[in-house]
Amino acid sequence: MKVLVADQFEQSGIAGLVAAGCEVVSDPALKDDALAAALRETRAKVLIVRGTKVTADMLAASELSLVVRA
Repeated sequence: MKVLVADQFEQSGIAGLVAAGCEVVSDPALKDDALAAALRETRAKVLIVRGTKVTADMLAASELSLVVRA
């Protein structure tokens, strides 16, 4: 499963996801249009954010099954 981390996230959390068999793409700088583009390009099923705003348009244009606010 592909996971996109678009905010600051503990390295141990990323390591845990990788150990569980996830493919993790991490870019804490993703916001707005860059985040929307990354969702389309990566075809991630899970998005992990903290304070990053995720809009309805981003959700509609992506293949996300889950958004996690860490």
